[in-house]
Amino acid sequence: MEESKLGPTSVADVLDIRHRWVNRVGERKMEESCEDNGI
Repeated sequence: MEESKLGPTSVADVLDIRHRWVNRVGERKMEESCEDNGI
């Protein structure tokens, strides 16, 4: 697992991390927009 510190070991890892990050950000935006709209 030492290689992971230097950078992604494969494209799949990059996509997985990116997918999780996008989902996390997306959930925050959804929650914020719901609060702003008073839903």
